[in-house]
This record gives sequence, C-alpha cells and structure tokens, in this order.
Amino acid sequence: MHSHEEEGEHRGIYVVSLDQTVLLDRWARPRGFRLPDSIFFQELRGALKEELQRYFHQVEMLDEKELRLGLQDQLHGSSDPVISLDSVYTPPGAYLLESTRMVDIHLRDIGKGSRNGISLASQYEAMERCLHGKSVQLVDDVMFGGGTLKNVVDQLQQHSIRVSRIVVVIMTGDGSRNIQEQFPTIPVQAVRFYDPITDEVCERDFFVGMPMSGRLIGKNGLPLSPETGASYFLPFGNPVEWATIPYDSITRWSVFCLEQNIRLWDEIGKVSGRQVQVEDLERRPRLVSSQLGFVDQLRNFRDYYLEYI
Repeated sequence: MHSHEEEGEHRGIYVVSLDQTVLLDRWARPRGFRLPDSIFFQELRGALKEELQRYFHQVEMLDEKELRLGLQDQLHGSSDPVISLDSVYTPPGAYLLESTRMVDIHLRDIGKGSRNGISLASQYEAMERCLHGKSVQLVDDVMFGGGTLKNVVDQLQQHSIRVSRIVVVIMTGDGSRNIQEQFPTIPVQAVRFYDPITDEVCERDFFVGMPMSGRLIGKNGLPLSPETGASYFLPFGNPVEWATIPYDSITRWSVFCLEQNIRLWDEIGKVSGRQVQVEDLERRPRLVSSQLGFVDQLRNFRDYYLEYI
C-alpha cells in the first residue's frame, strides 16, 4: 500500500498487520521445519515497531488473532457465500480469488495477476459456474484506495454474481469513500478503520522467503516459476514506493530488515536442526541464488549496505 502523501506530511497512523506466524506455520509443518517460540517473535516484532517509529510518528501493529476473529464476527451477519481475496484471515469455506499486485523482473508495476498460476479470467469463469445468479459477500484484508475491490465487483457482476456486501479487515477513509461513491447500494464493513492513515503494510512484506511476501514477480498476468517475490527493502524491492520509507533512510532501513531476516531464518534453522535452503522456500526472493546458502547470501547483502551507512 502507499498513501501518496509527501514526505514530512504523514498525519495518520502507520499500520502493520501481523501475519508472519500464521504463514510460517503453514509453510513449516509440511516441510518438517520447526518455528521459534512466541517470545522470539515478540522480540522480532518489538524491534520492527521501534525501527518504524524512527520514521513515523505513530505506528500500530495489529494482532493476527484479533483480526481473524473480528472478520469471522463480521461474516456471521450473513449467510451469503464468501468470495475472498485474502487467505490469511478469512475462515475456511470461502471461494478464494487468487489475485495480487504484480511487478516484472525490473520491479515495474504490471497490474493485477494470478497468485496461483490459473489466470484471473479462468478463476472468474469457475466462480460463475458455481455462483451464477447468487449474492455473495466479498472479502479482502485491506481496502486502501478501493480500486482493487471496484474491479472485482465489476468483474463479478459481468459474470452474473451480485455482491451483497463488502467486508474488509482494515479500511481507510479514502477507500470507504471511493467504494461508496462507486457502489452506493453495497454496504461496506471493516474490523478496523483508519482516517487519516500514512500507510498499511503486511508484516510478511518485510521478510524475504515468507509465503506471499512482497510483490509477486510475473509476466502476462501469471507468476514466474519458481514463484518469486520482491520484499519491501533493498536489494529486493522498493521501500519508498511500496512502504513509504523516507528516501534518505532506505539504506539504514534495508540493513535493519536484512538483520531481522538473518535472525529469523537462522533461528528457524537452529530449532529445526537443519538450515533453510532457497529450495525450501515457497516464494523465493529475487536476486537470491539456489546455488549458495540462503542466510549466507542475506549476510552478504547486509555487509554490502553496511558500508553505505
């Protein structure tokens, strides 16, 4: 997400939605890895909040359990089927629309694409076969500007599926106003609401190798194989445009993130009794080679940027 506010004019809260323990648990179990204890993740998150407070006046980190339970409570208000763009907080049983923002290998925005290799057109056609003529609840994790959900509502309507209401985990004032302007008859509900807001970023986007982390790299609306991501720090992605990190702080920020990642993946290796290799990752970081040790490469990147601080 990006608020498009000028640097120095951050009036709102910088929001981080926590999700890495949920995603790492899903990743670790089938691959035989173990995760550190909750105290380790609390310390990691405490360091992240402290670092972000160097750049932003007010930082709020939202607990994943609170967000998941809050979304479930919202959805209980209707018996309509659920179509969701979010697979982190949405309860089981929803129809998942695997859509995400995509960039090319040069990190240029190429619009929406498929997260799972099945084209968006095919996914909409499959939903039409199941839900033709029905009303549905549309769910997403974050509604920032409202553009994504507007496009989805339009596509569903073209496939004879009516959206009875929109439910999001986190909503901004701009997103709410834009959606209400476009679809005044569709009610919109949220677990958390912010107005004004500086930015909203998922915790996973500050970590490489995490499932669903960063922008997905693709071509012609489909992901590369193996799946490759661009996280929100150097040298992997664009922290200024994607996470509102001040331009003059991006080297310091990137060294911090690299150190957080080294600590995380090194600790997972220790408690698991074997190091995490690039081949073990569900979403591989760009610029990382499968021929070299994963954490060793992170250390090399960190040492490179340390020279410029």
